[in-house]
Amino acid sequence: MEKSIKNTHKELKERWVCIKNELKEDSSVDLFLKVYLIYNERIDNRYFKPIELLRDHKDSSDGFGFSMVAILCSLIEFLQSTIDGKFDKKAYENEFNLKYSVLQNEKRITYYEVVNNNEDNEFVIFLKKLDSRFEKNPDYSAYYNSVAREFYECIRCAILHDACTRNNWIIREKSGDNSIFDISKKEEKILYRNDFYNIIKEKVKKDMKEQFVENKEIRKNLFKKMDIIFETANYNKFEDIPFWWN
Repeated sequence: MEKSIKNTHKELKERWVCIKNELKEDSSVDLFLKVYLIYNERIDNRYFKPIELLRDHKDSSDGFGFSMVAILCSLIEFLQSTIDGKFDKKAYENEFNLKYSVLQNEKRITYYEVVNNNEDNEFVIFLKKLDSRFEKNPDYSAYYNSVAREFYECIRCAILHDACTRNNWIIREKSGDNSIFDISKKEEKILYRNDFYNIIKEKVKKDMKEQFVENKEIRKNLFKKMDIIFETANYNKFEDIPFWWN
């Protein structure tokens, strides 16, 4: 099968560069939405389409949910850091000092730090904003102060670091009533991976898109993300810095 050249990194970068040169604070909504389309297509190809291939495969019930959740967990921090306009300090600070020294010297780049005991890490923030059910205080546990916190440690960290889930969490296909999880029994806590995927996809396709159109700061934050993703933020002097970094 011939490989498609649509939505490759190169093709998306070319589209971003063309639009970037036209962007102004008072640009039309249509122009802003062209940027969001690039962002959305990038997520679609790299995250949502692979998840749907796993979900719709004839053997999907044979443990494929594990891979689906791993893909989603790798996406979540990126989504929240886009909304906040922040970058992982440990991963990027040294690189940015070299590549984007003008932005660094002018203190235009904001970082977040991924710390396990930090209640405000980007992953937990995203889950709490995603759905109020993640804010619940589980009455079966004195250690976790929310389902989002337990999810972070027992699903996200466990899957990405140790290829397992912990603390009696299991993954099943779907709930039948749009439940994301069921924590009614501490001996078997269930994550419904299809429902979890659906709510995150809705967040990207609808809620984040609406926020991007309506909220100037979120719009600027997404432009920052695009500038870094496509490595087009290497400005030579202060006067070159575009409005979204100001």
